[in-house]
Amino acid sequence: MPLEPGTSIGPYVVVALEGTGGMGHVYRARDARLKREVAIKVLPAEFSTDPDRLARFQREAEILATLHHSNIATVYGVEEFEGSRALVMEFVDGATLAERLGSGPFQVTDVGEIARQLADALDAAHERGIVHRDLKPANIKVTRDGTVKVLDFGLAKDVTPLAQARGNVPDAAATEAATITTPAMTSPGFLLGTAAYMSPEQARGKPVDKRADIWAYGCVLFELLTGRRTFDGETVTDVLAAVVGREPDWSGLPPDTPAALRTIIRRCLRKDPKSRSRDMGDIRTMLEDATGVDVTAPPTSASHGASGRSWKPWAVTISSMVLGALAVGALAFMRQSPPPARATRFVVLPPDGGAFNATYLHQAISPDGSRLAFLAYAGPGPSMVWVRVLDDVTPHSLAGTEGASTLFWSPDSTAIAFFTDGFLKRVGVNGGAVRNIANMPSSRLQLLTSAGPSGSWSSKGTIVFGPADDGRLFQVDARGGTPTPVSALSEPKGDKFHLLPEFLPDGQHFLYISRPGGDIWSVQLMAAGHATCSTLTAKLSTWLGSFFMCVATHSIGKGSDQTPWTFSPSRQS
Repeated sequence: MPLEPGTSIGPYVVVALEGTGGMGHVYRARDARLKREVAIKVLPAEFSTDPDRLARFQREAEILATLHHSNIATVYGVEEFEGSRALVMEFVDGATLAERLGSGPFQVTDVGEIARQLADALDAAHERGIVHRDLKPANIKVTRDGTVKVLDFGLAKDVTPLAQARGNVPDAAATEAATITTPAMTSPGFLLGTAAYMSPEQARGKPVDKRADIWAYGCVLFELLTGRRTFDGETVTDVLAAVVGREPDWSGLPPDTPAALRTIIRRCLRKDPKSRSRDMGDIRTMLEDATGVDVTAPPTSASHGASGRSWKPWAVTISSMVLGALAVGALAFMRQSPPPARATRFVVLPPDGGAFNATYLHQAISPDGSRLAFLAYAGPGPSMVWVRVLDDVTPHSLAGTEGASTLFWSPDSTAIAFFTDGFLKRVGVNGGAVRNIANMPSSRLQLLTSAGPSGSWSSKGTIVFGPADDGRLFQVDARGGTPTPVSALSEPKGDKFHLLPEFLPDGQHFLYISRPGGDIWSVQLMAAGHATCSTLTAKLSTWLGSFFMCVATHSIGKGSDQTPWTFSPSRQS
């Protein structure tokens, strides 16, 4: 059974369960001595007598202890816990590439940066004589600041002469057989995921070296660019047969994939290890050399046309006269220069046979500029959150979002937060389990404008939302928790409520609207977690305040619940 929050493992206090795998549970914990967050991998007590699992656990601890690199998760130590062992590691706060792939393929620019950092990590491991042997998207995380971290060295192999002399490396046949048949890897779905990234020699049970990691590296880059596995099948046998006998579907790579990146992937995925790229250092050099001519640039200078893959997050921002002025002031405050915008116009139809929610006519474009989320009915019953890719015309609904009033995106465009049934909730962009983030009392804003509560999700993982029933804005961790007030109503100024929070690019400061009373509105600037704010706009007339609320929550052309929306960022009427 998973450990309860508050459980102590030596000086570490368990905060929450982060994940479960073949080697047990991984928890987020608090280091009471050094006041930092850590990750703790606990080997279940029933495995403590399994020599294979103990050997794998010990091997991971020993190998990580020898690796010190910014792109590899650091190990802090090993603890004994109720007859079992716990590996204490650096807590990597971010999503795995596998989780990010749930939203579709990556932008080419992002793949280029991930490729560089991943090459650095593997090169550092290979320099120490360590072969990972289980590199895949689920074992690679990207932190909030964009740092790539390689995890899970439980199947790693130390091929240094010293390790072999000490007997730490079993004979080749036993080692490779363990890769496929060890009980730690036969849990449902685990082996299939691993098989998809095995090199042909690894799939055949032959001895492997660092070129097995180079193969897996190519598989990961191919999947990031295409959104699908390089080799797949209904069964493990089908996958291994594809690995050994079939070529990747090279036509699946996006047309704007740089020639340098294509070359690297092709060299990594040569089935004969003698023909494959032999060293991650060489690949890293190729990436660095390509940087001079922009590895993320398309192979020609031809226009991208309407391809959504080439759009930047700012290219599809819905603007207005008021929002534009506020953005300029806010960006000046943060000393950042906004990139030039490019207007994009398109029409959105309601679901087939359905209608838009005319009461809560709310929509939002994802920060990466690839998708649109909106509220609509498909038939009898409450409206739901629908999502469509911008260059597609067919939306899909997200189960569990019935009755949603307003919505907003996560900063990485992988999830959507929404309000329903008195709760602030979140769901993945492709569906899945709906999670409660916080309780959301009835909002005064619903009574005043029928627009519902609103919120904003920062790049640092904080959500500010409201107004709550007392008129204030609250903040909460995007992973869930108890909301705390982040704004205070000013009685001398006659503050009535605060609404429409919107984080700035720094992930710390946000704007919101305050209504001191009567016809007076003001735009406030505040830092999350701080009680002080600055007034950017002293007075706005009632019509301008109403216009701002309408634009900020709708920003759409004329249309009813049955007619199409026409999006035009340059519209100012």
